[in-house]
Amino acid sequence: MKETPLKIFEISAIRGRLSKLFKTVGRVQHAWKSVHTQKRDRVLNQKSNLTGSFVIRELSVNSLPNL
Repeated sequence: MKETPLKIFEISAIRGRLSKLFKTVGRVQHAWKSVHTQKRDRVLNQKSNLTGSFVIRELSVNSLPNL
């Protein structure tokens, strides 16, 4: 059985589908990176808030006059 070569319109249809697929993959990667960055920023912000409140608490406790 002899294989027939792909016709021009078949090649462009395949290219079009691949192009759409790559765009979708790019969007998914961008969205995942964005969500990951937001999570990281949120965690870092929570850590800095905890550290900040700890420092403020320590300063206020240490600055109380001895009774």
